[in-house]
Amino acid sequence: MKRIFTILIVFAITSSYGQNIKKANSLFEKNSLVKAAEAYNEIIEKDKSLPKEVFSNAALANYEVGNYRSSASIYSQMKAQNYSLSDSEIFNYVRSLRGVREYEKADLVYREFLQNSGAVSKLAAYEREKRAFDSVFNLEDDNKVLLKNLEINTNYAEFSPVNHQGNLIFSSSRPGAAKALYERTEQPYLSLYTVSVNNMYDSESVRLLSDNLNSDLHDATIAFSPESDVIYFSSNESSKNLEKNQESNFDLYKARWVNNEVINREKLHFNNSTSSAGHPFVNADGTMLFFASDMPDGYGGADIYYCKIYEDGMISDPINAGELINSYGDDFTPFMTKDGDFYFASDGHVGYGGLDIFKADFDSENKSFSQLVNLGASYNTSYDDFSFTLNNTKGYLASNRPGGKGDDDIYEFEIQKEECSQMIQGTVYDLQSKAVLPRTMIFVTDENGTSVASTFTDDMGKYTLSTACTPPYKVTASIMEYFVKSKTLEISDGKPIENVDFFLEQPKKMIVTNKDGEKQLKLDPIYFEYDKATIAKESKPVLDKVVEFLNFYPDIQIRIESHTDSRGSDLYNLKLSKERATSTLNYLTSRGIDKRQIISADGYGEYRPLKPCDESSVCSDSDYDMNRRSAFIVINN
Repeated sequence: MKRIFTILIVFAITSSYGQNIKKANSLFEKNSLVKAAEAYNEIIEKDKSLPKEVFSNAALANYEVGNYRSSASIYSQMKAQNYSLSDSEIFNYVRSLRGVREYEKADLVYREFLQNSGAVSKLAAYEREKRAFDSVFNLEDDNKVLLKNLEINTNYAEFSPVNHQGNLIFSSSRPGAAKALYERTEQPYLSLYTVSVNNMYDSESVRLLSDNLNSDLHDATIAFSPESDVIYFSSNESSKNLEKNQESNFDLYKARWVNNEVINREKLHFNNSTSSAGHPFVNADGTMLFFASDMPDGYGGADIYYCKIYEDGMISDPINAGELINSYGDDFTPFMTKDGDFYFASDGHVGYGGLDIFKADFDSENKSFSQLVNLGASYNTSYDDFSFTLNNTKGYLASNRPGGKGDDDIYEFEIQKEECSQMIQGTVYDLQSKAVLPRTMIFVTDENGTSVASTFTDDMGKYTLSTACTPPYKVTASIMEYFVKSKTLEISDGKPIENVDFFLEQPKKMIVTNKDGEKQLKLDPIYFEYDKATIAKESKPVLDKVVEFLNFYPDIQIRIESHTDSRGSDLYNLKLSKERATSTLNYLTSRGIDKRQIISADGYGEYRPLKPCDESSVCSDSDYDMNRRSAFIVINN
């Protein structure tokens, strides 16, 4: 894309060379970059021993008009001749190399720059971004999106499509708006056009958006506020107000859109004469205005900013979107779905070359961004890919990739419904030692019991798996010599579910030796309703552990013993303990335990106390609690 919003850097050449150099310099100074690039290229082809200023101008002119192969070659020649490159020239060199798919060389040049500049934090951030891009770059793209070049495209530039009330509104440099040529691109100044979405295959149905939104310079990029008639658009100051050779910057305007006419237009308060602002976008609830600008104190070329839109229509001062979004390059064409999926184009973040389309998550409450990702080869190429927008079942983007009709073209694609993917993460530990358990199998089942995902824990006992967002999930951890344990998860919004940890118990560690030398199960106390044989609700999970133990060891047999304390009559306590033993037996068999695993279930009343508490003894409540117990004696270990 022709970087209309990039700050123009004009290098003055004080010495006089041949007539051709003077001509090239003149074209460059007048911002006629297409012709300037052609003139410089002819000069450099004949003479490699030129001053740095000539190389710098030539490289910049080629870079700005998208001749990345030429700009990369010229920057390479400058390095070969030991000319020092400014930061901006290094950035342009890196972007030029990416534009011709020399990714490894681009990586080396940028790493060298960061290391030499001592930018440790930036180098670390770059490393993270590079790894993230490599994972996208190396993916097999089985679901390549089919992009359709629209009939409304011409051999001029078409970009920034906006779907509004059944019409597609877009920017174009096509002839027909009675505008002069823009020397920078050798094409007419930009205007806004519209076409019905039902007639996008008929180029004859395209018309100017509005006669009173058509200055003699650029009119480009527009945003419509939802549920209101307010619009925002970018436009140049009229050429009548410019001094000779003065470059006109883009300003952002606010106006009302009534009956296809612009009324009450006003410049937004943050516009200034030294920078440009454009590519407006208003979020779904009309409370935020996003735009791109090269205003001072940004991260690079054009940065993305946002303003709050108050209920009375007033607009806050701009806030930079931050370093996750903005890069050392140009970042613009913001678009956001109502769910907070934020899309934009950048040539500074690690990508395929030229402008790439990126996505990030936007937290509307904290006004923060996270999870930056390159959209991958389905949408991006080594050319300029930008102006990404979605509307119900359709999506659009602009690109100057090969195979189009000329300059930037608008492409349409069907929106593929993204399958919601639920990531689940956690760690598995030994319950007693708290040591991690590697090679534990983790599997997820749906509500029908069908396994939908599985994995194993790594050497650190950690696991990560992904499944579709179809709650409820049952996540189960299983490893030899341990009880199987499961958890049910109801969360299903697609955001990672972390810390789904398991603490697994080894059944053999439940077996202890009592004071009589017998093997029995170590369990929490089992309680019954007062003066009854009804098992208390809080004790059922304890008995479930007995069920789990017997299922784990189907050959083991046990004996159930029930005991009371010494309070009450002997006969009553004996009868109550036998009833409680029977209740315990019935609970276990109701859970599927084979009666053959239970040799007997008997009650002993107060006759086998752990602590004697007769009439001559002084016993505390805890002593009585100790005697009032159930025991599960292991017969064969």
